[in-house]
Amino acid sequence: MIRPNVEHFQKRMLRVPNNVRMLQYKMSGYEFNLKKFEQGAYDQLFFYIPNETEALGLLNEIGLMFPPDSMTRKKYYSLYQDKRIADLPEGYKMAVYFLIDNQIARAIL
Repeated sequence: MIRPNVEHFQKRMLRVPNNVRMLQYKMSGYEFNLKKFEQGAYDQLFFYIPNETEALGLLNEIGLMFPPDSMTRKKYYSLYQDKRIADLPEGYKMAVYFLIDNQIARAIL
């Protein structure tokens, strides 16, 4: 039986940059169902974000921003808000799935 080397793991974690550790800590409080995303569970539905400010704040906090600047984000939101989730660009689609999994956005018919 192979025993894990805990000291080696702890030393490796010390070499991980602080921003990566903070991101791991922040992400541990959120959910993202990768299987739903890969299977396209919400692809045929539309999305609705009741509080855009909260959604953008969360995406900014965890670093899952698509696209990176706020003017473009508003433009993307207005461009894609009436389209099916399947029609979104891949990065934006992932962000919408993340928001749906964390009850900040809704998948609607």
